[in-house]
Amino acid sequence: MKSIKTCSGTADYSKVTGDRILPFLFVLNEADSVLNPVEGELQKFCYDVTGVGQDDEIYDDLSHFVLGICKDISSENIAAISVIINGVTQDVVLGENVEILTEENPDPTTECAGIKFDFPLDKVEGEMQVCITFTQTYPVGPVNVCVFGGNTVATGLTICGPVCG
Repeated sequence: MKSIKTCSGTADYSKVTGDRILPFLFVLNEADSVLNPVEGELQKFCYDVTGVGQDDEIYDDLSHFVLGICKDISSENIAAISVIINGVTQDVVLGENVEILTEENPDPTTECAGIKFDFPLDKVEGEMQVCITFTQTYPVGPVNVCVFGGNTVATGLTICGPVCG
C-alpha cells in the first residue's frame, strides 16, 4: 500500500479573489476513486469539478485546467481517462482534448505541467467529473491544480493526486 502524504481533498478557486474569478471547486471523489488498489485492481483518481459562480461579469467560465501528476507518468502509464460534463460522457482523445504536458513543454497559458483537460465548463451550472486510471500505483500527495478561462489564470492550489515516490 502506498502512503498518503498530507494533501487536501479539495481545491476551491472560488475563494481566490482578484479582478476576475474562476469560481470552480475541485473535489477528489473518494467514493469513485481507487486510491489504494488491492491485487487485480488499478489505481484510479476521480475529481468532481463544479462551477459555483454567479452570472456576473467578475466570474469567468472555465476554458481548461491542468492537473499536476508525477513527472514520470507518460501516456503508457494511463489505462483510461473519462470525462463527464453535466451527465454527458465526452469523447476523450489523448493528445487533443486531453494532453500530458511536461515541465519542458508546459501549458502555454498557465505554465503548468500535468494532464491538461481542454473541456469548457459553465461558471454557474457546470458540473464535470474526470477520472484517470493508471497501470501502476503511485503514492498519493499534493498536486497542482491550474485553471484558465476568460483570459484569467489561477494557480497555487493543490489537491490529492498521483505523486512520485
